[in-house]
Amino acid sequence: TTGLAAERSRAGLLALYDFREPGGNVVKDVAGAGEPLDLRIGDVNAVRWTDGALEVTGKTLIRSGRALRISDAVRVSGRFTIEAWVRPAATDQSGPARIVTLSPSGSVRNFTLGQTQYSYDAYGR
Repeated sequence: TTGLAAERSRAGLLALYDFREPGGNVVKDVAGAGEPLDLRIGDVNAVRWTDGALEVTGKTLIRSGRALRISDAVRVSGRFTIEAWVRPAATDQSGPARIVTLSPSGSVRNFTLGQTQYSYDAYGR
């Protein structure tokens, strides 16, 4: 655990993933904001767990179930904040390659934080 993690505020969080699991196909939501919004890793062979991190080494989908508490809160307030600590392994991503997104489908997105080559992109509607 780093000093930054110990100092981070948890007030108002709707989901939090600290990647402290020892492995497996589930990333636990540790926000404590009601029913956990855990993430499921589609292909566990496409990821590598390290101390407090998850390295995506191949193509896989990492997703939750319906994130209604997040979409409802954004709809009511009209605001949201995403914090992501990311170190890209490749700079040839296009699209953008999704890092985190809230979307009802692969082509319709409410918000997305993604990577295109050397840049991070944020989209919202």
